[in-house]
Amino acid sequence: MTNSPLSQHPIFGAAQRLLDSGILLHSREMLERKLVETPDSPQLMERLMDICRQLGDLSAAATWSDKISRLVPNHQEAGYLHQVLSGRVPAMPITEGICPSPFVLLHDFLDAETHRRVFDIALSQLSQFKPLKVRILHGDEAIRSSNAPDRRRQIGIPCGDELEAIILPRITAELERNTRRLQIEAFEPKNVSMELHATRNGGFGLPHRDNLSNPSLILAFAYYFHSQPKAFEGGDLLLFDSDRTDGDHVFTRFTRLIHRDNTLTLFPTACSHQITRVDSRNDDVAHSRFAVVGWVER
Repeated sequence: MTNSPLSQHPIFGAAQRLLDSGILLHSREMLERKLVETPDSPQLMERLMDICRQLGDLSAAATWSDKISRLVPNHQEAGYLHQVLSGRVPAMPITEGICPSPFVLLHDFLDAETHRRVFDIALSQLSQFKPLKVRILHGDEAIRSSNAPDRRRQIGIPCGDELEAIILPRITAELERNTRRLQIEAFEPKNVSMELHATRNGGFGLPHRDNLSNPSLILAFAYYFHSQPKAFEGGDLLLFDSDRTDGDHVFTRFTRLIHRDNTLTLFPTACSHQITRVDSRNDDVAHSRFAVVGWVER
């Protein structure tokens, strides 16, 4: 699957190629062996911390960031990342240099009955799904392209009243609890828009920022669900690091949030992000990577 349009793109495919290559796994194994010989090396730990979060092993990344912080109390990135991964408000946000994007990850977001209801609603509306216009970065703007490669792999519809009635009150509650964790000042939501997406085998999302076409969009969220057993790999959310000095994003440094059933992710719309390629054993749309995605406007 490494010859997909996403992998072949010289810039936007950099992260996908890195994940496909196996380099990260090899580097992790090598660093773990070196740390056996040099157990108190913060330099080795820092490299391992970054690799673990790129692989999506956030528990290991949190462990290494904690160890670095204990060895080097003034290590800004390790301290910041440990607080983000531990669900706390960063005491000292990074203002210069490379900074991982903040996020909130909530597992088992809905109770079992409500989770099943959401899945049933999605299945009942499959005949209404249409190919999505994919957001991509173009210079300093975000555009929605109707000519994105193989866009039939990503389909969706606006959320109807039934689904909004389930998701919206819970999102509002999480906003009240988590804006500080996302380094966003508290605000009164003006509008919340939501869509229901399904990504099939070979589908992916190109890197983009949600607030470029509408600066009043402050926060993005995605509620993930799928059939059981899970019929695909990939479809993970990559949140790219940003350079706080010049505002650019670094497409080879990222935090990988693995697509897990019944999980909610929240992140600022200023964060550049993409969806990794979905590799599925079953191209039946009912076994797709499903997501309720939304944007909160101030």
